[in-house]
Amino acid sequence: MITLKELIPNSGDSQIIDFVYKAGQAIVELDIDDDIYRLRLNTTMMALAIPEATDEAHRTCFLKLTPLEEHLSIQNSIYMPPPDFAGIMKDKRMNFNLAYGLKCSEYKFILTLMSSSPLASFVINDLESVTIENEP
Repeated sequence: MITLKELIPNSGDSQIIDFVYKAGQAIVELDIDDDIYRLRLNTTMMALAIPEATDEAHRTCFLKLTPLEEHLSIQNSIYMPPPDFAGIMKDKRMNFNLAYGLKCSEYKFILTLMSSSPLASFVINDLESVTIENEP
């Protein structure tokens, strides 16, 4: 089975095939180099902007994994917003605001399906919160 860290470098020009959320689990199907990958993410915090259009141009993305502690400030073990309006708006555009108020010991990463802007972002506890199935 492939890991998320192994999949990310090969995810450029991926196509989002399908997305569903059920019982605390987001399931994203991606076409990466003509192989179908199903990512199962245990999360309840997400932001979606996946277009209804089915053409490749609107569903092309790559995977981006960002450690939250490298981007957000932490106070009393809680992720905090920046002190200025411009910083808050920058976080909002990249969906980092999803982690505001969460405990840094419980949530470590944000996984984003990135195009020219984020198509979907998921706050995850750790890398083990994501399982990947492959259909060649």
